[in-house]
Amino acid sequence: FTDAGLSNGYGGSGVSSVQWKLGEGDYQSITPSGSSYTFTATASGDYTVKVTDTVGNAAEYTVTVTGVETTPPTMSITGIQSGWQNTAQTITLTASDTGGSGVEKVEYALVKSDSQPTTAPTDDLTTLTLDGNSSGTVTVETNGTWYIYYKVTDNAGNTKDGWAGPIQVDTQAPTLSVTGGTTGAASLSLTVSATFGPAGGTVTVSKPGGGTETVTGGSYTVAVEGTYTFTATSSAGTTPQTDSENVTVHSMTFNSNGGSTVSGQLVVNNGTATEPDDPTRAGYTFTGWQSDGSAYSFDTPVTGDVSLTAVWTLDEPTVNVTADQTTATYHGGETVITLTATPSHAASGVDYTYQWYKGSAAVSGATGQTLKLSTVADTGSYYVVVTATAGTQTSEKQSNTVDVKIVKATPTLNVSAGGITYGDTLAGSELYGTASLGEKQVE
Repeated sequence: FTDAGLSNGYGGSGVSSVQWKLGEGDYQSITPSGSSYTFTATASGDYTVKVTDTVGNAAEYTVTVTGVETTPPTMSITGIQSGWQNTAQTITLTASDTGGSGVEKVEYALVKSDSQPTTAPTDDLTTLTLDGNSSGTVTVETNGTWYIYYKVTDNAGNTKDGWAGPIQVDTQAPTLSVTGGTTGAASLSLTVSATFGPAGGTVTVSKPGGGTETVTGGSYTVAVEGTYTFTATSSAGTTPQTDSENVTVHSMTFNSNGGSTVSGQLVVNNGTATEPDDPTRAGYTFTGWQSDGSAYSFDTPVTGDVSLTAVWTLDEPTVNVTADQTTATYHGGETVITLTATPSHAASGVDYTYQWYKGSAAVSGATGQTLKLSTVADTGSYYVVVTATAGTQTSEKQSNTVDVKIVKATPTLNVSAGGITYGDTLAGSELYGTASLGEKQVE
C-alpha cells in the first residue's frame, strides 16, 4: 500500500483481490475500477483494507473514519387538536437529530384535503424558521381540513419526511333566518334557513313553556302561541359560535256570540289575521267582527293576542194577519170580526209586541195579538206591525193588509093594538109592539 492507502502491486505477481471490513466485521470484496478500488464508509469507525496478490501474499491497512452519520433526523409535532376548531390553529414542529450532525433545515407545505394525501408535494416547500431548539410553528387560518407535509434534513444530508393532520379549522359564524307565518292560520309553517362553515352545525328551537327540539328539513310547524327561540350552532370548537332569532306568535280567537263555531288562528308578530268565512246564526244576520267594542280590520298588524266577537243583527219576523170573516152585520155592539196576527222567527227566545193600524193610522190601545171589531165604523183596511225582541235587539215587520166590512142591521118592528077594533079612532088608543135588530130584541 502507498501512504494514501492505494495498492501498487509491488512484487510483480499482480493484485488478486482487495477487501475491507469495519472493526471486527467480515471482509467484503471491492470491485476494481481500472487500477483503483473504492468503497464508501457509511459509519464512523476503524476500517481495515486487505490486499492479496496472485501468489497469496497479503497486506492490511487500517484507517479510522470519523464524522460519518446515516441516522435520519426525527420530527415531533404538537398542537393538533381533534375535530373542528373555530380559531386559527398554531402547530409546533420540533426536529431532532440523534446522529450528531444536527438539524440543517425543516421544510413544509400545507395541503388542503379531506383525507391524508398519499403523494408528497415536490414544489412550493416553505423553509420553517427554527429557534435554538430546532422548533418552529405553522399557523393554519383558512377554513377547511388541512395536512402538513414536513421534510427534515440533517447536516449529514439524511432526511425524514411525513404527514401530520388532520387540522380542521372553521372560523365562520353561522347565520340564521326564520320566515313565514305572517298570514293567520290554524298552524304556521315557518321556513328555517341556516348557513354554516365546513364543520356544519345544527338548528334547535326552544319552545314556550319549556322544551327544545332539533329543526330538520328547513321548516318548523307552530301550533301554540308564544315566543320561540331558534338557534343555529356551529359544530366547530368547544365554545361554538351561534346565531339566534326570536319569533313571537300571537293567537286570534273568534267568539261567534251564539253563532256557528269559528276556528282560532295563529300569526307571527306584525303579521295579519285571515278573515274567516262568516259564521251563521238562525234568525240573525252577521254584520262583522269587533275587538273591544270597535270594528276590526283584518289589515291591522297583529302585535298581541286578539279576541274578536261576532256582531249580529236580529232578522225581521214574519207575520200574517187573518180574519175569521171579512164581512159581517152589526150586532148591537158585539164583536162580529176578529183579526189575528201570527208571527214567527227563526231565532229562539223571541218576544213579540203588536201595534194595529187602520189605514195608515195607529189604532189607539190596539196592542194585542188580536183585534176585535164590532161597529160599522170599524169597516176598513187593517194591518199590524210586529216588533220582535231577543235580548237587547229588536226588529219589526209590517203584516199583510186585510179589508173588512161591517154593515148596518135591518130592524124588524112588530106592533099590536089591544082592544081596538076596526073603525075605532086611534086617538087616545094605546099601541104595543117589539122591534128587533138582527137577533137582538128591543122593548
